[in-house]
Amino acid sequence: GRTQAAGMKVVVTGASGKTGQIVVRKLLAASVDVRPVVRSEASKAKLKAAVPAVDPANVEVVESFEKASLVPAFQGCTHLVLLTSSRPALAVSSLFGVMWGKLMGKKGVRPSFYFAEGQEPERVDWIGQREQIDAAKAAGIDHVILISSMGGTDVDHFLNTMGNGRILLWKRKAEKYLMASGLKYTIIHPGGLLPHPGPKRESCEGGKRELVVGVDDEHLNADDRTIPREDLAEVTVQCLTCDLCVNTSFDLVSKKEGQGVVFSTLAKLLQSAKSLHCDFGKPDLDSLLAAETHASCGARRALALFLFRRRSGARARGLDWPARADRTDAMAALMRGIIGRCCGGPSTSAGGLHHHDQPINQPAVGYPTSAPLTFVLNGQTVEVADPDPKILVVDWLRQEGGYTGTKRSCAEGGCGACTIMIQELSQDGKTWKKGLPINSCLTPLVSLGGCKVTTVEGVGTEEEGYHPIQKKMADCNASQCGMCTPGFVVNMYALLQENPKPTAEEVERRFDGNLCRCTGYRPILDAFHSLATTDIEDLAGAPCATRGERGAGAATLPACAGGCAKGGSCKKAGGGEAAGIDAARARREAGGVTFYRSGDNSTTWAQPSTLAQLCDLMSSSSSPYEIVASNTGIRGVKKYYDNAAWGGDDAGTAAAPSETLLINISRIQELNFVQQNSNGVELGCLTTLRDAIEALADSGGVKGAALSAHIAKVASQQVRAAATIGGNLSLHIKYPAFPSDVATILAGAGASATLVDPETKKESSVAVEDLKSVEGLVLKSVVIPLGSPADKFFTDRVALRHQNAHAIVNAAFGLDLDPAGGTIRGARIFFGGVSAAGVVRAPKTEAILIGKSPSADGLMGQALSALSQEVVPDDGRQKQYKSSLIQSLFYKFLLGLQPQLSPQLASAAAGFDRPVSTGLVDYKGAQDPNEFPVSENMPKVEALTNTSGETLYVDDLPEYRSSLHCAFVLARTGPCSSFQLDFDDAIAAAGFVCHVDASSLSSSGLQNAVSPSGEPLFAPAKSGVAYVGQRLAMVVCDTEANALEAARAVKVSYGPVTRDPVLTIEDAIAAKSFYNSKAEAFSKGDAPSALSSSAVKFSGVAECGHQHHFYLEQQTAVAARSSDGIKLAVSTQGPGLIAAMVSSTLGVPKTQVEVVQGFAGGAYGGKSSKSVPCALAAAVGTHFCGGRPVKCKMEINDNLAMLGSRRPHRLEYQVGCTEEGKINAIVATLYYQQGAYLDFGDMGGLDVLQMSLDGVYNCENWQLSGFECKTDTPGNTFCRGPVFLPGTFLIESVLDHVAHQVGREAEEVKSLNLYKKGDVSLAGQTLADSNARATFDLCVSNADFGDRAKEVEDFNAKNALVKRGLAICPSKYMMNPCTGFPSLVSVQEDASVLIQHTGCEIGQGLNTKAVQTAALELGVACDAIKCAATSSRIAKTGNVTGGSTTSEAICASTVLACQEIARRMAPVKQANPDAKWADLVSKCYSQGIDLAARAVYDGSQRQPGVLPDQQDNGPSPYVQYGCAAVEVQVDVLTGETQVLRVDLVQDNGISLNTAVDVGQIQGSFIMGLGYMLTEEFVWDRTGKRTGSAGSNVSNGTWEYKPMSSLDIPIEFNVTLLPKSVNSHGVLGSKSVGEPPLILSAGVVSAVRKAVQAFRRQQGGGKEKEFCAISAPATVEKVQLATGLNLQDLTLVGRGL
Repeated sequence: GRTQAAGMKVVVTGASGKTGQIVVRKLLAASVDVRPVVRSEASKAKLKAAVPAVDPANVEVVESFEKASLVPAFQGCTHLVLLTSSRPALAVSSLFGVMWGKLMGKKGVRPSFYFAEGQEPERVDWIGQREQIDAAKAAGIDHVILISSMGGTDVDHFLNTMGNGRILLWKRKAEKYLMASGLKYTIIHPGGLLPHPGPKRESCEGGKRELVVGVDDEHLNADDRTIPREDLAEVTVQCLTCDLCVNTSFDLVSKKEGQGVVFSTLAKLLQSAKSLHCDFGKPDLDSLLAAETHASCGARRALALFLFRRRSGARARGLDWPARADRTDAMAALMRGIIGRCCGGPSTSAGGLHHHDQPINQPAVGYPTSAPLTFVLNGQTVEVADPDPKILVVDWLRQEGGYTGTKRSCAEGGCGACTIMIQELSQDGKTWKKGLPINSCLTPLVSLGGCKVTTVEGVGTEEEGYHPIQKKMADCNASQCGMCTPGFVVNMYALLQENPKPTAEEVERRFDGNLCRCTGYRPILDAFHSLATTDIEDLAGAPCATRGERGAGAATLPACAGGCAKGGSCKKAGGGEAAGIDAARARREAGGVTFYRSGDNSTTWAQPSTLAQLCDLMSSSSSPYEIVASNTGIRGVKKYYDNAAWGGDDAGTAAAPSETLLINISRIQELNFVQQNSNGVELGCLTTLRDAIEALADSGGVKGAALSAHIAKVASQQVRAAATIGGNLSLHIKYPAFPSDVATILAGAGASATLVDPETKKESSVAVEDLKSVEGLVLKSVVIPLGSPADKFFTDRVALRHQNAHAIVNAAFGLDLDPAGGTIRGARIFFGGVSAAGVVRAPKTEAILIGKSPSADGLMGQALSALSQEVVPDDGRQKQYKSSLIQSLFYKFLLGLQPQLSPQLASAAAGFDRPVSTGLVDYKGAQDPNEFPVSENMPKVEALTNTSGETLYVDDLPEYRSSLHCAFVLARTGPCSSFQLDFDDAIAAAGFVCHVDASSLSSSGLQNAVSPSGEPLFAPAKSGVAYVGQRLAMVVCDTEANALEAARAVKVSYGPVTRDPVLTIEDAIAAKSFYNSKAEAFSKGDAPSALSSSAVKFSGVAECGHQHHFYLEQQTAVAARSSDGIKLAVSTQGPGLIAAMVSSTLGVPKTQVEVVQGFAGGAYGGKSSKSVPCALAAAVGTHFCGGRPVKCKMEINDNLAMLGSRRPHRLEYQVGCTEEGKINAIVATLYYQQGAYLDFGDMGGLDVLQMSLDGVYNCENWQLSGFECKTDTPGNTFCRGPVFLPGTFLIESVLDHVAHQVGREAEEVKSLNLYKKGDVSLAGQTLADSNARATFDLCVSNADFGDRAKEVEDFNAKNALVKRGLAICPSKYMMNPCTGFPSLVSVQEDASVLIQHTGCEIGQGLNTKAVQTAALELGVACDAIKCAATSSRIAKTGNVTGGSTTSEAICASTVLACQEIARRMAPVKQANPDAKWADLVSKCYSQGIDLAARAVYDGSQRQPGVLPDQQDNGPSPYVQYGCAAVEVQVDVLTGETQVLRVDLVQDNGISLNTAVDVGQIQGSFIMGLGYMLTEEFVWDRTGKRTGSAGSNVSNGTWEYKPMSSLDIPIEFNVTLLPKSVNSHGVLGSKSVGEPPLILSAGVVSAVRKAVQAFRRQQGGGKEKEFCAISAPATVEKVQLATGLNLQDLTLVGRGL
């Protein structure tokens, strides 16, 4: 029944297998041209032995079943018989269980199987078969016969579960892939194969049975479901020539021998079948695959993933979770993993890179599903089948790729922690273009097709060697918590790719898109500057662990040929990229439209490659569509203008269309171009901001230079590398309130936009200023006329921060000047940021200018007057400031036009050109070489893993297959008396598991509180809402994304709003909303009498505001039930505290709760009490979900809206002093804003503020009253330097006011009032060892204060509109006792030492100091000592890391523990005086000596020079002193402040580690600088901005601005006070984490001086008023404080 088809040539894979041998034999017997393919020479010999007729010359040996290797073997063939299959191996030991089962009469006991290396089902049955299908298609094969699953569609069938390999999953995935390939196919599901006699010894020969065809297990479920191999082979061969079998899939079994009609021809057999098409909806592979996807570290796949990753050369990292282990073992694995990583040991097992496992969706109508997404990742080609367009690169890297070094922090492109490097294929298609840094949190995975991606792991790792960038960062102590570090590393790595020899300025300006909360940037810039000053041309290559420090590009080493010990697995050799380059080239050449479909079918991603295809898509689409390019605006900005950032309507799922078409235009070359002609410069809409900067700079002319310079200030390096001109314009058109710099300056330049109608393909042109909509049109390009050389063009912008901050106001001014006479022929005046309607033009003001000379008398007054009336900002908080800026920026423009400008005005016209920053450090006097390694300048022990991203945070830990995720439902209205929750839409949402609210807790008998003070975990519905952002409930879903969507889907009905929200201290005073109805009171001396008798008396007000902690690792916790209770991993400062709260909430003993903390990505006080809600949510979620693991990870917007911040303060004071400025008395009322709830108990009022309010100044008479304000805002909490930062700012403001009143320099007044040794502070502390004077005098000397004060005075006299101020700020910080933190030290058998302490490593170097201390006491090397993670098993409830003294406390306890170990070892040491450490330990173990000791320093132990001397001088064991001199420059016209120089002196005693302590000083001061200058809270009182009255506008990186790298002092010098041994501290040291923070108050004093200098210059009575500017001294506050009235200004020669 078979004939040979003419020209048929058959390739058989798996030819050496038993079925393959028979197929080859039958084909040869039929004289068919057959090409067997095997994987080794051994298999080739095996085939020859079984089928002697085989010609060895025709057998192809292909070792790697990858497309590139298979295509040559398949070339010239017409048919493929695909017989490869994973082969389970018998676990011999399991046979004992089978035998025992039979002996015991148990039925169904089967042996166990496993899959050997290379035989895993995922690798063979899916990846391998997919590669064969792709190769067949590429080689021109017409028909594929696939012999597939034998276990039917029952996922639990024995044949489908052997070895836990998920065989059915992978085989069905390959079958569906073949069906979608476009090739002809035949898929056969045979029954159990009979290669040997059956159970009843019947014959297994072929041709003796009736065969039966069916579908969907109709025969495979029968008891007798077998078929001889010979018959299967015969059917396979006949399929080659039978037309009936084309594009069919069927099951195949046989009847028993002797029953029925013996099989003869295939055609007859197939004709008898009811159907030849299996239902591929059975089983539900979508849910099966989704479950498999989220089990990224499951035991069923761990081996396969690890081996695949090892082959690809990528490093296996992370921990694997046993998929079938009970929850006890799984959470224990998590704990072991954390502890193992913290100890520096290897991970417990390996996870790895794998292909994306979303199910292959059926194509949407009109939108076919495209081939797999292909790109190169860290040197290896990766294919992702059916990528979901809703998945972002950062999430895929972390969840699917296992590359957790790329951090997910803000998820809106504002922090840079997620930075990766991306490269596109060069024009010649042979190499890659230079790398660019981008934000992976903004980038859709599907946009990576044809690209090369490098993550921090691709730069360098512990296993493969660290890159010099990483080493330099570690050496310079340029990381602390480490969360931001990978982003900095990758950004610098990309810079070296672009330019191997960057200038110092290029390095300085590189990191506008990278935030660091810990280091203050100084050590980061020092590290990178040092690279820029050395020969770093070779550093662009990554390191090679085998060949040395430098990589393949090193000039000193030969080119890497991949022949080292790493062999083919070395990704540095580049061999893994070849397939990626081929795929990228093929993708480019193929053209066409690429389609991908989201897993929930809600989104289709279409990526056309030509403009014509784009037009066709737009004109033919029946679905709503959105045009996207880089996605930066949609992900990072849009939510702040559609209210989604505050939970507005657009954030919910209900507002989203049911189906969305995203048309990505990034690959359309017709839209990506730059060309210059007589009309000007034309930029294609896909021109990135980065490319526009270069193109405009090269274009020549005033316009090009100005536009280029302005765009360089927009966003960040990462955003500018991806964001496009067209995208920025389109976002502004859709959301006109978005203050687009691009729209403003292009309008000012007279640019026009070219639009294409997709229906007619016709082009039209419209001026950018008139571009109000691009709906239904293609924005093709922007044309910028360059104008004549005589024209003038100027742009400017003012923002809250110097870089990466949206404009408050931006402007563009252009003049068309008559070349002959210089008169103005035409004018263009545009402003942005002033109107919700978009860019505003000033035609009336333009008309005034036309026909006049720019320097004409009276022109300024006329123009400014017209402008003030014509361009009026919208009503709102900044209306006055924006009105002033509109005139100021225009005035600057006119200044620049003057031919003869007054020298006094030149600096105002020129602007500020920031030089490269520098800094010096002097720590030698704070070291004691006799104590080394203590006090040594040693990098942190985690420094290198910080730089490689290998430090694991909670969200980096692997997940269970059964893991769930929760998200909070937050209040969007407040305050109100009640609310109701409707969960119906959430219940219907994808992946929903359960919801929990206050009633759920109550009905289950669980406690509803996050603190003893009564704040609920979830607000009870009948109690109403206390503040916007309060937790109302939570939902639990299968994924984080689904949980967030479900939480947004919950509908909340709010009861009546009871009143206008009380948001500030002023509101609380007006409403008399206080926690204490009666004022707190404190007095010292007789203040009223002293005030009355003082020669000088005055009053004033000082205020300072909120500050977000702004840790880059958002609040994260994961919980799971175990056999001994519940276990949690939490990013926290207090594991013991968390354990206590979980215990009380769930009503279980604390012994059944364990909380582990390994590393926290920043904390600053925000992860002490405020880590409780997140941890309780995870624990409660686990409770309600049957013990399944639940993770709670907060998004930045919700995090900042829900949790409290630093407390604001207000001081209303009366002061009496002498005429010299000596303070006699202070009478004051203090207000401190707590929020809607108290923290863990009362944070304190006057009782703690009296420790800081006096600063370093001795006033004998005080009378204080205090009120704790209750407001409708989140409950506030401790933040770095609590009490002392506001206290210092308030008293410094008072001293500045004293100096103003008495007419003396503030430094004189401060010096006059300094505490002396022996004085008693306001809090009753005897200052026996006061170093206030020593630090003050050294600071004055280091800063050269006297001479520089004169220079500042001279500068101010010569510059009318730019002023400088130089101020000094001394400080006193009363430290807490360092007691009560146990430490357990264990010396292991191998002589290594493990420290298990009760502090939390949050970046402050606690572990490093503990290691140094133990090394000193035990006399061993630091690298032999490791610190474990912190566990609540040994950490008490009160062991909350904070107050700067935890490091001391741990060191003290570690000293005692080590001393106990040394005491036990002493007899052995005495008997073996020359024994080395390892030998000594071995002898101790042999004698049974216990080398583990636990100790706790409780304050009673005394050891001079080692432990504190316990002198009782008051409430604090000792006092920290410091002083800083700060110089600033203020632009009077805009309020912008530049910190020119800081000289800081800190009394640190004998430093425990000078490198760590200097880093703490630098980072602490810069965090304080942000509080003083830029970190402003804005409350939306009306709901106009956010949609919710009472919302915090500043709840993300778009509106809240910590310091960036260009905001730090241009010169920042730090000195540790020399020869200051602290007898009250540990090893002579003093704490350092918080005291330097408070010195930042000096910057406001300096700003005040600059403002006062302008006021004195102006006169008019304003100079008599004290500049009572509050903190933060934002650009708005500073400019308005100057009292500038531009109507009084003239241009030339008439003064001011």
